[in-house]
Amino acid sequence: MKQMHRTHQTIWVKLGIFMLLLMLPTPAFTAEKSVKELATLGNEAFDRGDFNKADSFYSEALEKEPEETALMYNKANVLHKIEKYDEALTLYQEALQKRPPRKILGSLYFNTGNTYREIALQKKEDETKKPIDILKERLVFLDRALDMYRKALESEREISIAEGNSLEKAGLFARQNWALTREVWAATLENIREIERKNLKLEDGIAELLQTQVSLLPQLEKAYLNSIDNDILNFNLKIMAEYQRDYREDILALKNMAAKEEEKIQTEIDNLKANQPQQPGSPSPPSQHPDTANDTELQNQLQTAVKLRDAVEQAAALDEWILDGLNRGTPLEAWQNITEMIGLLQDLSSFLKNADPALSTYFSLLSELGSTELLLQQAAQLSEIKGKTGQSQIAIQKRFNLAKSKNMAAGDALTKINFYLTQMQEALREEPEETKKSTASLGNDEETVLPSEQDIVDLEKIFQKAFAEVVLLCIDELLSKNKQLSEKISNANTAIEAETIPSFEEQNVKAAQSFAWYKHMQTPLDQSLASLIKNVDMLADRLDSSDNLKDINLQREAHLRQGPGANQMEMILFQLKNIQTFLEKKGDASSQNDQKGGLQVLTINISKQTTRVSTAWKNYESARSKDISRQNSVELAAAAHLFRRELLNTLLIFSPDLALSISFERSKNLHKNLTELLPLNTDNSDIVLKTYKLDLKQAQSLQKLLNQYFSDLEKSLASQDNKEQQEAYSAPLNRRKKAASLMQRFVEQGKVGSSLMQENRFQLTELLFKEMGGCIDKAQLAFQDQPDEGEKALHLALSLQKKLEAQSRFANEALTVNGNAKQVNGFLAASQEDINEIAQRGKEALEQTVGMAEIPTHGQSPQANPAQPGSGQIDPAQLKKAIEKVDAAQEQIQISSSFMAVGEFHNTFEKHQEIIALLQEALDLLKNKDEEKGDEKNEDKQEDGEQEKQEQNGEQGQNDQGGQGENKPQKPLELTASEARELLEQLNQQDEKQQEVKAAPGGKSFNTPRPW
Repeated sequence: MKQMHRTHQTIWVKLGIFMLLLMLPTPAFTAEKSVKELATLGNEAFDRGDFNKADSFYSEALEKEPEETALMYNKANVLHKIEKYDEALTLYQEALQKRPPRKILGSLYFNTGNTYREIALQKKEDETKKPIDILKERLVFLDRALDMYRKALESEREISIAEGNSLEKAGLFARQNWALTREVWAATLENIREIERKNLKLEDGIAELLQTQVSLLPQLEKAYLNSIDNDILNFNLKIMAEYQRDYREDILALKNMAAKEEEKIQTEIDNLKANQPQQPGSPSPPSQHPDTANDTELQNQLQTAVKLRDAVEQAAALDEWILDGLNRGTPLEAWQNITEMIGLLQDLSSFLKNADPALSTYFSLLSELGSTELLLQQAAQLSEIKGKTGQSQIAIQKRFNLAKSKNMAAGDALTKINFYLTQMQEALREEPEETKKSTASLGNDEETVLPSEQDIVDLEKIFQKAFAEVVLLCIDELLSKNKQLSEKISNANTAIEAETIPSFEEQNVKAAQSFAWYKHMQTPLDQSLASLIKNVDMLADRLDSSDNLKDINLQREAHLRQGPGANQMEMILFQLKNIQTFLEKKGDASSQNDQKGGLQVLTINISKQTTRVSTAWKNYESARSKDISRQNSVELAAAAHLFRRELLNTLLIFSPDLALSISFERSKNLHKNLTELLPLNTDNSDIVLKTYKLDLKQAQSLQKLLNQYFSDLEKSLASQDNKEQQEAYSAPLNRRKKAASLMQRFVEQGKVGSSLMQENRFQLTELLFKEMGGCIDKAQLAFQDQPDEGEKALHLALSLQKKLEAQSRFANEALTVNGNAKQVNGFLAASQEDINEIAQRGKEALEQTVGMAEIPTHGQSPQANPAQPGSGQIDPAQLKKAIEKVDAAQEQIQISSSFMAVGEFHNTFEKHQEIIALLQEALDLLKNKDEEKGDEKNEDKQEDGEQEKQEQNGEQGQNDQGGQGENKPQKPLELTASEARELLEQLNQQDEKQQEVKAAPGGKSFNTPRPW
């Protein structure tokens, strides 16, 4: 077989050379060899096998005629002969790109295919690559070779038709080499499949088969539409059948895997039943048997396996029909079966991934409608061509035929979607009223809700039922929309059969609306509102921060494409309206006056808010549709902010925690934009001030929301009769209220920073702006009642203390440059107190853990004590040591806070280090680290430090310190805060007197704080 390939190749090359000799132009008489003479010499050298000389002659000729494709072809043939395949391929491709004469085009395609084939066969084992990767690379080059042979065949057939010759021998060598290469391709593919089957999973096999069919479909459409006559069409269909047949083994393998999985699960069920104890008398109810849960799980697995097996068997049957259609030359039948197989595999893939099959079906519907419209447009364009031939009439008819098939497939997809909707509808209606939960459930599992307020708990249940009812109404509305769309598709099909061009605008619009409704119906109302708020935020913030009208217009256009659409708002308003209706009915049916009154108030609030949101949306949409001018940009920004505010107010009704979380995130993002502009200077102060104003406005809005939120919770808690519940939930509520005071501090810091910036005291302003970031982070944590564990609290305290140390150093430098600012001192001292509170919370949690570990347990042996070291729990002794470390850290925190309050940041540096070290030691103890080793290392470090210090200071230093032993005075940092301040004042007074004496005449005295 290999010899046959070589023989045909040699014959073809000789024929090609002879043809090229006839094509080259006759040169004028010259002493220098002409291009034709050089080509002749090259051909003669090639004929006798002297390829080096042939290459030399062709190269010289190409220097004279560098654009001559015939010479490129001959030189490439030489390179192919001497096995320089990469260079030959480059030259062949270059010649093809230069639009060679029709007579050598087939030769170029053919020999390019030969070169691809040789490169593929050279792909051998490589230590740097996996065997399967090498095989896949070979397959790629073989694919390209097959494509070149097909093009060579088409080119030779066109020449034969033009010259009136028989088609029987046209492209004979191309056919033969295609067949030989196809055998190598199939063997390579089988090797790849064999490797893949060893580790194949059913899900992977289905995904790969789906991808194969998705790739085959456009190739079939292309072949059907563009084949000149039935002979070429049938040849292309046979090629596709060959490729489809290659995947038959994969389908059979999937069938075997599915069958084995079903058999395996059935065996487990049988074994479980055989091992169940048979008790005489009255057996225990199945629910009481320990194996009941396992049996139920296995039964579910068996149902899944049966579905998989049935689906794979259907795919195997469809594969047979696809092959039959391709072999018989009925492309539209094959197309329909491929489409059906794709739908089947998509459903199966969605089932395995627990995905929504309706979504992929919607994509198919939209795709088919778009393709149908495109085909009919092509048919209309062809119909307008004057002097149409029989071939153009066939092309028009083919487009009508395929458009009809595609439009029918769109109708089938819509039928499937309706089936899924009906299934969803039935499932929702079958659920018991007590356990019915909407796909649009309220909020999320991590929301903080005070369970002591019974009416809030009841309200959640009411909302869940309302959302479930709204989903059912959405399905009804969607089925109605789909009915209208189905009529449009049917009317279009009638028009296509009559070979008239219907308009697809209505179908496309209605399909897009149906898809949008389905997507938004699946999204919970609170999540829809949240995503919409964030979307509008993006435009609003960019409008506020930009003065460039061109940039604003680009933002507006981008938001028109990507921002909230009419379909999304239509769905939200539909949900709000129907929730309101549900609550009205619920209130009318309620027998409890209190509940009835509460529902009426809630209904009125939702009604008012629905009206406000609707009005704000219309204004926003109107402003967004206008071209941007200076006035319109202001109008758009105002409309965006108003729309956002009304969306947020709506979200507060259904999920206040989520609404506040969004506000926190927005504040953090705005403040991040501010800090990214730092460091401050005269050049950027204007833009910083503008950005700060946006930041402050959002912070004030968030603070207002927090105050209202906690006020409502306090009222609810105060109305409870159960005092124990009041006490139990007062503590977490008070901790969470810290968020409001922290946001108040954030606002105050910003105002002070703005004032300092206007005085050009940039370092202090920068310090405050950075401190505000920590403030908002702590506020969000407080709102979430975090940290909720002792170790988490200490980790947070440690992290914040490290940041505060850096801020203290920066503050010391800033005060030296910008002068004192009491408000700055107070803010940083407050941050130190925040750390103290967090450390206290961690300590209390540890103390509670110690108390629980020391409670004796009845019947527990000493070895089983969870507090014993090595049992996976922390030793109570270690916990107590950790608590002592936290106590010590808190003492130092108090001293540090006192220094900060009076602006003596230089005195806090060593304190920060001590606090950090103590907190780290406490955390190490919680991880059961060896404290003694740590103490030894610390002592060694202290001794080394003292020794080094004494060596540096020398004997005089020792005398200055007053000698050794008990008479040695205390170091300044070992004093209490008040003692330290008193000593500091004395020392600074001494420094001032010395500096005044040393100051040069006319010079200024200065006061540098002592660096402790």
